Amino acid sequence: MLADEGRANNRRKARAAACNPPRGVEFTAGGTGMGTTSRLIEVLPGQMREIALQVKRLREGSKLTQEDLARACNRAASELLGPEDLKRVGRVSRSRIAHIEQAHAPRPGKGVAITLQPHEVRILAHALGVSPEQLAGDHAGGIITWDPLTNPRRARHFLGLVEDFGRSARELVGWAEFLPCSLETREFMHAHHEAIFGGEASHLPPDLRAEYTRAAVSMYDTIGDRRREDLVAAASRRSWGFTHLMLRSDIEGIARGKEPYAGIAPAVRRACLAHLRGLIADRDLRVRLVIADDGEGLRHLVQGFDSLVVFDETFAFWRHASGDIAYTTHNSIVRLRRALLDTLQAHAAYREPGEVAAFLDDLVSLSR
Repeated sequence: MLADEGRANNRRKARAAACNPPRGVEFTAGGTGMGTTSRLIEVLPGQMREIALQVKRLREGSKLTQEDLARACNRAASELLGPEDLKRVGRVSRSRIAHIEQAHAPRPGKGVAITLQPHEVRILAHALGVSPEQLAGDHAGGIITWDPLTNPRRARHFLGLVEDFGRSARELVGWAEFLPCSLETREFMHAHHEAIFGGEASHLPPDLRAEYTRAAVSMYDTIGDRRREDLVAAASRRSWGFTHLMLRSDIEGIARGKEPYAGIAPAVRRACLAHLRGLIADRDLRVRLVIADDGEGLRHLVQGFDSLVVFDETFAFWRHASGDIAYTTHNSIVRLRRALLDTLQAHAAYREPGEVAAFLDDLVSLSR
């Protein structure tokens, strides 16, 4: 039931996104200006030293002067704020940037910034190309939800969060109804995205259908390419190993060409499964695949989601059946998500590398 409602919600969102293509960033009362979030972010005096260091690091990393950043902030403000709000908050000056960055100094000078208002967090984050949560380090207040189809700009910010937590993680454990992009061939990934988003836009006029599908596929392909690089190309540099969980019927659906894979050529599906087997066999990559049996009645544990990933016990993100992506670092919520994945692992039908490889060999033979 929830999955059916989610698909209906996705179709409604597809219609809205295609008929009203995103123009930069939507600014809504109570939001961050970078997508749907649960609260405004205000930086308090005790946080300023860390924020000042972050602003300076990001500015210098982007090869911007303080004057450059001030100009970028004013451009961001014109996109994020309405005319009345712009009049109220005024322009960002080079001296304001300097006073913000001074807050990290052992002996800050006169006029140093002692706090940031919510609108300043939004504007600085936008100008520096990060999310407000990244800039302010404000992740622990609960669950943040983002609709990637109506606000694709946030994809870069979300990837930044994933990379930040990935740098210190020891283990990533995930489950999905599908293979994550990092374990797919690029050809299969692209075809899968076209099948998903082309189907959701099938009710739209041809010109809007093509525009919507192209934008959605491009965004998810970009995310997938980055995740594949992190997993495979950067294997020697990353600190974490990855365990991916799937229910048996879901991965068999790829081999048998069931929806949404029916339009993907058997050779492409077969190559993807053979590629997956190679990843599992390469111990240097530290990739595990665990298959749980649907007969255990496990699908109800993940009802309402189509994917979930947990980094140690520090960060979790998941996608609702509606298409919204949610993430959190709230300790209790992360532990609950991890416990769900541990339950799936405890009911594994195929866990050891040898038996998983044999299972994948059987699937490859089915992909005819």
